[in-house]
Amino acid sequence: MTSLELEGYQSGREFDCSIGDVTGRIDPDTIEAAPLQRGLALWRSLAGDRLFPARSQMSPRALGGLLRNTILIKVLDEGAEFQVRIIGDVIRAIDPDAWQGLTTREMDARLPGHGSNLRAVYGHACTHKAPLAFRGLFRRKADGWTFHREHLLLPLGESDDAVDHLISLIVVIQPDI
Repeated sequence: MTSLELEGYQSGREFDCSIGDVTGRIDPDTIEAAPLQRGLALWRSLAGDRLFPARSQMSPRALGGLLRNTILIKVLDEGAEFQVRIIGDVIRAIDPDAWQGLTTREMDARLPGHGSNLRAVYGHACTHKAPLAFRGLFRRKADGWTFHREHLLLPLGESDDAVDHLISLIVVIQPDI
């Protein structure tokens, strides 16, 4: 299992942000997948002079063709917990468990460690109020299926004071879904 330290993470501790077995954090501006480039451009245009746009601005209509690659995550307890609200078709295809409606603690009850890893990565995005991007291999623990993906995590909130939702955009590079 590969672990890495996210610079500036509030506790400074190392944690597994792979959400699988291998990954790598990248600069969001180096995203190669066209849908994620469109998602980042949309997010930036809607944010304007703010740190990030409001959840209401990232509506299904605004996301359009990106919906199938989208996970909407609600921030609970000021970032101490997270709940998966909506999951797009691409994510359902790669993870039939689909976690929809579950909190990260409930995920841990089904697949120990999975929710904790997500909570750490989501918490980082909330603390830093900035996009996170990853590129690399993802290994689904349930059956060992491995694929390459790019992943963009975007904070949302009604004011710059707090993140209340996250949009996770994922593109599977291999196999083609």
